[in-house]
Amino acid sequence: MTLNKTMPNTQFLKACNLQTTDHTPIWLMRQAGRYMKEYQAVRKHVKFLDLCKNPELCAEVTLTAREKLSVDAAIIFSDILLIANTLGLEVVFKEPGGPSIINPVRSVKDIDLFKAPDVLNDLSYVFEALKITRKSLPTDISLIGFAGAPFTLACYIIEGGSSTNYNLTKQLMLGDKEFAHKLLTILTDITITYLNEQVKNGADTIQLFDSWVGILSSHNFKELVLPYLIKIRNSMDKSIPFIYFGNGASHLYTQIKNINATVYSIDWRMDLDTAWDILGHDTAIQGNLDPSILLTDFKTIKSEVELIFKLINFRPGFIFNLGHGILPKTPFDNVKYLVDLVHSISK
Repeated sequence: MTLNKTMPNTQFLKACNLQTTDHTPIWLMRQAGRYMKEYQAVRKHVKFLDLCKNPELCAEVTLTAREKLSVDAAIIFSDILLIANTLGLEVVFKEPGGPSIINPVRSVKDIDLFKAPDVLNDLSYVFEALKITRKSLPTDISLIGFAGAPFTLACYIIEGGSSTNYNLTKQLMLGDKEFAHKLLTILTDITITYLNEQVKNGADTIQLFDSWVGILSSHNFKELVLPYLIKIRNSMDKSIPFIYFGNGASHLYTQIKNINATVYSIDWRMDLDTAWDILGHDTAIQGNLDPSILLTDFKTIKSEVELIFKLINFRPGFIFNLGHGILPKTPFDNVKYLVDLVHSISK
C-alpha cells in the first residue's frame, strides 16, 4: 500500500482520524449522478454499464462532480453489482428500472455454478479509473473507493434486483444457513481482494455500502453478517480509513461498533449525537442530512444543516454527508448551496 503513504493529509483524512480540520469536510453519496447536466450529457451517448466499464469516462464523471461541487473528496464512479460479473452472473441495467440479474442465485447448486472469480482482470477497468482519477485530482482532495457489503450483494443476487421487503432473501438465508454462509463467504473473499486492489490503485479511503442490512433482526445480523464485516475490516490496511454505511441499521449499532470501522456513516433516521454516543467517540461519524431536504429550498436546507452542527457541536471527527444518495430530481443549485454552506459555517 505504498501509494497511500505518499498521500497528503487532506481535510477529509484528518476528520477520518479525529484530527482538527480547517473546516468540516463534505462529500455526498451519488454526488456524480442524474441530477447533474454534465452527467446527463455523458449518458446520452453511453449506457450505464458501458460507462462503468470505461475508465476514462468514469474518471471524467468522478472529477466533474468533485470540481463542480467543490467537495473535499471524490468517490470513484462505479456500481456495487459489478462484483457479480466476476462470478458469471449476468447483470443488466434497465433504463429506467435499475439493476437486474438475469440468472439469480436460489440454491447451493446455483452457487456451485459460479465461475472462478478473477477480480484483478474482471474488474481491471475500475482500477484503471482510480489511477486516472488520482492522477488528475488536486493533491488536497481524497479519493474514495467502495464496494457493496456481502449481505447487500447477496440480496440483489438472490432477488434478481431491488425488492420492497426482500422476503425471498430472508426466506433462503434464514431457512438454509449452509446456503447463506457459502454465498457470503464467496462474496466476502471477492470483496477483500477488490477493496485492497482499489487502495493499491489510488483510493486513500474505502466505504462499504450495506444498503439492505436494516431488514435483519439483531440476532440474525450477529450470526449472518457481522463475522463477514469483521473479516473484511481485518483484511484491510489499518492505515486506510474504512467507512461502514448500514442503511436503516440504527437498531444494530451496538453490534455494528464491533466492526471497528474508522468512520460510521449514519442515515437520517437517528440524530447524529445519539448515534455517536452508541458507536463510540473513538470513531469518526459521517452524515446525515435527509436527501429529501435538498428538494426543498435554501432556508430549509440552512435550518437542517445548522441543527446537525448543533448536535455534533463541532466535535473533531465529523464528515458532512447525506443519510443516503442524492435523489435524481434534486436541483443542482441546492446541492452546491449545501456544500458552500457547510464550508462557511464550519470555518
